[in-house]
Amino acid sequence: MRQVSRRPATVTAGPSRRTVLENMQSSAPTSPTPRPKLPAHGIDDPGFLQPVRPMSAIGG
Repeated sequence: MRQVSRRPATVTAGPSRRTVLENMQSSAPTSPTPRPKLPAHGIDDPGFLQPVRPMSAIGG
């Protein structure tokens, strides 16, 4: 019977951890905070159309 190792496989190809971190820092957004959401997320807008299906029907 063959022995199966429970250790995860070692990744030998790809960028180094340092390279990944440097890329993440260089691609960080210039704005430190996200844009604010509209009050009630826009559902109080006169042009808002309510979806036919409720959120529970689409997995929300």
